[in-house]
Amino acid sequence: MATHQENSLAHAVHNLLGMKPETVITWNKAYCWAMVIFYVLLASACFTATTAIDLVKSSMAESGYDISRSDIAFLYQFIGYYALLMAGMNIGLLFVPRTKAWWLAHLINHAAGIIKCCCIPIAVPMLVMWLRKDVQALFDEGTE
Repeated sequence: MATHQENSLAHAVHNLLGMKPETVITWNKAYCWAMVIFYVLLASACFTATTAIDLVKSSMAESGYDISRSDIAFLYQFIGYYALLMAGMNIGLLFVPRTKAWWLAHLINHAAGIIKCCCIPIAVPMLVMWLRKDVQALFDEGTE
């Protein structure tokens, strides 16, 4: 006999797989906006953290790590600019036409979301829904 938890999981999977392709695309747009917010916050945190390099350096020195101020600043700036680039990419993905190449770009965006631990609960279901044949077919046809 199936437990309530097993029934809930089966129901959730059925809801994901039974979703209309247009609904998947709408959720994909919401995912892209969420990633824009995530990356803008990350960039803001990195650029703000460059003002507290001495604090970071002293706490790292207490832990036994010897790293220069310029290395810390470089890391914060690199991550900040990377985050802004990724935010721009996600904004761009919201407005691209439906072609096979752009379907692949969205797929890569979902796979990149899995790398960030905090995004796994959202990125994995989005990736599963994105790999469905009926969603891919919308991009094969090039519909708008």
